[in-house]
Amino acid sequence: MSISNRDGNFSIYAERSDTLILTAIGFKDFVVTAYDIFTTQGPLVVVMQPATYAISEVIIHPLGTYDQFKRKFLALKLPPPIDYNALLGFQRPVKPLIPVEYNYKIVRNPLYAIAHPVTYFYKRFNKEEQMKINYYRFFTEEWPIIEAIEKKYNGKKVAELTGLEGEHLVEFMGFCQFERNFLYTTSEYDIGIAILEKLKEFQDLPGKE
Repeated sequence: MSISNRDGNFSIYAERSDTLILTAIGFKDFVVTAYDIFTTQGPLVVVMQPATYAISEVIIHPLGTYDQFKRKFLALKLPPPIDYNALLGFQRPVKPLIPVEYNYKIVRNPLYAIAHPVTYFYKRFNKEEQMKINYYRFFTEEWPIIEAIEKKYNGKKVAELTGLEGEHLVEFMGFCQFERNFLYTTSEYDIGIAILEKLKEFQDLPGKE
């Protein structure tokens, strides 16, 4: 994971076969492969599409002075926590993998914003809270997929199939450019066939043996 500065500049270690997911508040996620970045002449310009959300009508009240706002805030009587699993018809797991307060599907839901407006905006715009939410989202959704792919497609298995080593192996894996969904949903046997087919194309390139 890496966070950019105000100008959008960032650095991250990546292999040619890696996939980068760029995110920004208010915009849709942008997916780009490290291979595209390596092969682009000059800087890669990324244009992100705005993300729009439909929300219900809200009423804004003036806050008054800081002391008045502070007294009103401290005097708030918060409602009991809402069981969103029951509300949505889901059974609550005995030991959830992700705390409810960091489940992005819940804290970014309009119902949560209505019930907990202060907490909602705090979790949406506080960098530390955003990092926690992104961590649990990665841990519960992305990491299992990565692990499943790594077991079927990795440098050791590709080397055993192709006989390639070192820089040739790295270059070949960058050449393959298999889509993530293909690697996740395809059997190891069919992936092996696809690797051997790619090997023939790779060896036919000018200057390759």
